[in-house]
Amino acid sequence: MVLTLRLHRALDCNPAPAVSGFGRSVRIFLADSQGFHRFMANDLEHEDVVETAVFGAENNLIVTGSRDALIQVWSLSEQGTLLDVLEGVGAPASLLVRGGALVASASQQSSSFKVWDLTCTQRPRASAPFLDRTGLTAVSHNGSYIYFPKIGDKNKVTIWDVAEGEEQDSLDTSNEVKCLEVAEQAQLLFTGLVSGIVLVFPLNSRQDVMCIPPPEARKAINCMSLSKNEDRLAIAYDNIVLVLDISPGDPCPVIDGPTYTFYTQLPETIACVAVLTDYRVVYGMTNGDLFLYECANSKVFPLEAHRSRVTCVEVSHQEQLAVSGSEEALLCLWELEACKWKFKMSYTVRDLPHHIHSGSWL
Repeated sequence: MVLTLRLHRALDCNPAPAVSGFGRSVRIFLADSQGFHRFMANDLEHEDVVETAVFGAENNLIVTGSRDALIQVWSLSEQGTLLDVLEGVGAPASLLVRGGALVASASQQSSSFKVWDLTCTQRPRASAPFLDRTGLTAVSHNGSYIYFPKIGDKNKVTIWDVAEGEEQDSLDTSNEVKCLEVAEQAQLLFTGLVSGIVLVFPLNSRQDVMCIPPPEARKAINCMSLSKNEDRLAIAYDNIVLVLDISPGDPCPVIDGPTYTFYTQLPETIACVAVLTDYRVVYGMTNGDLFLYECANSKVFPLEAHRSRVTCVEVSHQEQLAVSGSEEALLCLWELEACKWKFKMSYTVRDLPHHIHSGSWL
């Protein structure tokens, strides 16, 4: 469905550029007496539905706004290079208006608006925090580098240099990234893809990519997990979990397996997973169920269920404890040997200054 169509003609511009929005994508055309012709082979991509767009004064830029309140500035003279990502007013960007080099953004759900000078987007900028709206991030080199799906192109992974405050490089995965894990000691980046494949990039030689093929179902990967010793990798699909071994090798670590494969036999899908060195796996479901599975004995132990989707599971460094979190703002601390919880902590939002979140152990 076409959401927006805007035609812009400068006095000295023939043919004229036109823009059309299709969901999260923006397509640029050139319009002349013969009709509309695509200007670029690839569309411009947002993380959410595009609501508005405006061309720069000389048609060398286009500014697009989406429902996630982000404003993105693209270079048309560089075939759609993303120049900048701007924070809107905190509500869906409903309207963009340009006057000279200035662009104003407004929202139907906000009484405020913001104005930017487009000439600043083409100048070198000072270091800034990385901007990620996917929540899929991983870090390496003791926090010196951050990895996340590239804004506007989830088929790539951005490598963000924290010290420099800028993108250092990007990795092409040729498929949408669903999850990321970094093995700090082994210096490996694991990228789980919609295709069901896991691509493994050695951080010291990124061109030597390894591939972990999907099971026969070829479904998208939901989540992954590394054991604390980085010797086990769990890959979770809707109702299948693969457990692989990671061992030292030259020049790169060796990934073997899957050593174990098990099915949940449940209608709900896996939402998060954590793996232990002894081949035990903790996994949470979309309906709130939580389980501990012993691969070596093919035994499953149900843990007390959450009341909503389990959003995260993490194991302690000694692998004796685990913590799980869910959408109802509840954290549970578990003793894995006993399969019982030790503490529960709930979060509530009260009418405190600056929206302070308070918590209490139950």
